[in-house]
Parts: sequence; structure tokens; C-alpha cells
Amino acid sequence: MQLLCTHKICLQSSTPSHAYPIIRLPREYKALAGNKAQIYQAEQEGELVFVVKVDKLVDKSCLPNGETIFDSRLSALESQIAELKSLLLEQENQKAPQSPLFRKSTPKNQWARPDSNRRPPPCEGDVITA
Repeated sequence: MQLLCTHKICLQSSTPSHAYPIIRLPREYKALAGNKAQIYQAEQEGELVFVVKVDKLVDKSCLPNGETIFDSRLSALESQIAELKSLLLEQENQKAPQSPLFRKSTPKNQWARPDSNRRPPPCEGDVITA
């Protein structure tokens, strides 16, 4: 057997007279929700042991220590996206010095209209002295 996790046993109660102990499985096993489980009680080295048997065949959606199918597909997609990004940046860097379209030869506000209400800032202008 292999240790999966350590959790505190909690109580769930609908009324004060009906309380049930609850043990949670790790999130990686959410695919098991809704399946029937058989729980066996045993004793090992003087301690109480529970064995949970789930009515589901072992497949790649419930790997105890490995990646799930979705994790492996996601990591493959992320690596492909990173590769495409690097290729696009490489092509852009090669085109930038050669093509006149990528050069900025005009000032930023060449076509902007001047302010029609031009006034000097309050600190500038003529100073009246007495």
C-alpha cells in the first residue's frame, strides 16, 4: 500500500443526533465521485485500518502519482504555443531592420491638430512689477 495524503476526520451532521464521520480523498480522484465503494475494516500492527474498494476499473483518469491525460495534453499544447511564439518573434526580428514598414521615421503626433485654446502655463509669461 502507498500513503496518499493525511486528512483530519470531520463530522457532517444534518441534525444533532445524526453525525457522520467524513474522510476526503485528494482532488485528483474527483472522477471517482458517484461510484459505489466498499469499505472494509481491519487491524494492522494494533491500529485500525480501513480499505476502500471502488467499483471502477483502473484507467488513466485515476493515476495516483502520475499526470492525468488532460495534464499531459495541456503541457504538450503549452510547449507548442511557446515554440510558435518564439518562431513569430524570430521572424519579426528578421523583418524589422530590412522593411521600411517597421521603421518609425515620422514624429508621433504629426497629424494631430494643435490645441485651439492655447494659453501659457500660469508660471510663464509677463510678470507685472510695481
